Amino acid sequence: MRLSRLQWLRPPSAGFIYAQVPSMLPLAHPPPSSVRLLSSSSCRHATAQAQRRRHRDPYALAQAKQRAAANSARRATLMQQREAALGDPVWNRKTDFFHHFDDMLRQSKAYSRRIEQKADDGFEAGQQVIEAATLKKPKGSVPGTSPQTEAVLNYSVQPEELKATLERSRFLTEPSLAVDQLSHDPAFASHLEVHESRHANATVAMARILNLTNASRIDVRRLTRRHCVETFGRHRTDEHLPPKPAAAPLLARRTDVTQSPSSSAAPTKTPRAGPDTGSPEVQIALLTCRIRSLAAHLNKGGRTDKVNKRNLTLLVHKRQKLLQYLRRQDRGASRWQWVMNTLGLTDRMWQGEISLS
Repeated sequence: MRLSRLQWLRPPSAGFIYAQVPSMLPLAHPPPSSVRLLSSSSCRHATAQAQRRRHRDPYALAQAKQRAAANSARRATLMQQREAALGDPVWNRKTDFFHHFDDMLRQSKAYSRRIEQKADDGFEAGQQVIEAATLKKPKGSVPGTSPQTEAVLNYSVQPEELKATLERSRFLTEPSLAVDQLSHDPAFASHLEVHESRHANATVAMARILNLTNASRIDVRRLTRRHCVETFGRHRTDEHLPPKPAAAPLLARRTDVTQSPSSSAAPTKTPRAGPDTGSPEVQIALLTCRIRSLAAHLNKGGRTDKVNKRNLTLLVHKRQKLLQYLRRQDRGASRWQWVMNTLGLTDRMWQGEISLS
């Protein structure tokens, strides 16, 4: 049978195929099969009916909603408890370390107001500011920090140095009595009064110059750095903090096997030259002070300050790396616990992933 070109392109029908091949005709009664065919439509139909029946039942629907609400509330409570236990990744707890530093700035501002109120008695006001520049540490302060009294004058000037300098300048500028001049001479008395008034003005001027209220941001940062180094530097903390625990016994046995008997003794440490400024404790303390200052600026009015937001994120992640390094090196011993308690740090600052929105 010859077909045209259009018939070749058209798909053949079933009648055409059956006409050509009679053996492909469907059977009227197919033979019974031993394998039972399973249909998934019946299962889907039963599941759909059960869902439709459950949604139609108001009691079952109310129970399902109640269970879902209880699960959601429980999940939210657990998340809040977990977040509260971990703490905030930016803000630390207020401790004596920060209370002491804030008290220094607060007292410096208070005594600057007293200078303005006692402008007439300049010498006494200046002496009060100089004596108040030595601030006693709180009773609950941690051991190993700076000495019992700490100067809060600017430019790293100690109160004893200021007192000695003022006394020396007063002695050098005091008018001397001539040989042929009597002590009760009115001219000499007037010179003494002028000298006292000038010395009083100089005392008030020095007190205002060295007051932290008039200090710049760089001066306050310098004072913060000195406070952190004197508190967390290992040249002071090694005196009251025990060393980290020894290594694992297996690691110690491997070391003993590889080393010779003559080299089994612990090597002597190189003596420290000057104060410690590079240990992870000092760096963590400095970063914490900078993070507090930057976070306070952003909360105050810098919500659109994208540059400082990025700087805050970088500082927080840098502190997280240093905290993880200190915990790994100290093996979670006394130094790690002392740093966390002194700075008021939380577990959220070193655990997991920190994301600041």
